[in-house]
Amino acid sequence: QIQFVEVNARQNGSTYASSIWFRINQIRARNGAAFLPCWQLFRSATTELQDFAALQARTADLLYLPERAAGVIPYWTGAMAHGLCSCLTVAESPSQAQALEEEFLHRIGHADP
Repeated sequence: QIQFVEVNARQNGSTYASSIWFRINQIRARNGAAFLPCWQLFRSATTELQDFAALQARTADLLYLPERAAGVIPYWTGAMAHGLCSCLTVAESPSQAQALEEEFLHRIGHADP
C-alpha cells in the first residue's frame, strides 16, 4: 500500500527542469513552433567559468533561443563563482540532446569525477 508522506504541488529543485521544458513548449505551441519532445538535465556541472557572461561568450551558439529547434538552458548560475552550474538541454531527439550537452560541458570546462 502506498502512503504519501508529502504532496508538494509547488515548483522546487526536483521539478524545476521539467517546468522549464513544459513552459518552453507552451510558448512554442502558442507561436506555431514544433514541440521539443526531449529534455535532459545535468545538475552540478563543474566549470572553470566564473559568471554567466563568460558562459554566454563561450557557448552562445549552443544556448536555447526560441528560433532554434534545440539548445541548452543554463540555470543555478549563481553557483558559478564556486565552480558549479546546472543545465537543461531541450531537443528534437535524444541523440541531439546528448550531443548538445556534451559540447556544452566540454566548452565550460566540465571535468568528469
